[in-house]
Amino acid sequence: MQVIVSGQNLPMTEALKDYAQKKIGKIEHYFAEAMVNGKVEMKHHQTKSPDKQNEASVMLNVHGAIISAREINADMYAAIDLLFEKLEKQIKKYKDKMKNHKAEKTAVAIDHVDNGDQRSSTKGAPVVYTNRQALKPMDVEEAVLQLQISGMEFLVFRNDKTNQLNVIYKMHEGDFGLIESEN
Repeated sequence: MQVIVSGQNLPMTEALKDYAQKKIGKIEHYFAEAMVNGKVEMKHHQTKSPDKQNEASVMLNVHGAIISAREINADMYAAIDLLFEKLEKQIKKYKDKMKNHKAEKTAVAIDHVDNGDQRSSTKGAPVVYTNRQALKPMDVEEAVLQLQISGMEFLVFRNDKTNQLNVIYKMHEGDFGLIESEN
């Protein structure tokens, strides 16, 4: 697995880099063959609150799913420890979910939301709602405005600068995340 460790606004020492690598190595045993790549990012923020100066975040690609976590602490090493505890819980949960999904193949009812209100349901099965939309080309700023107006959690749009499919989503504390497709 390829892991990139980077830092922003802080000196990236070998000890700090090795510590993050060692922590991610412990996580790797859960999905050793399935982890494609990972990214650990550490940032130092100039804030008045010393408890919020160091931020550590990690993003792993596992079976095509993205598993991520973020922690803020006064000490960078403590932030990394808390980050990987959180990540370990997420990975265990994901692994259990994968096991359960394989063990019990459940039927899924698909509900197409078109002009006609069709509804087909298999008793006790989860419903997958399908909504077809024409993707309007727009820039990221316009997508943020559309997302705020709509009240939805995410918005899929075609980026007018790159002509690629993008997803913008709401994060905690009022921030937004942007997913850009590579193709």
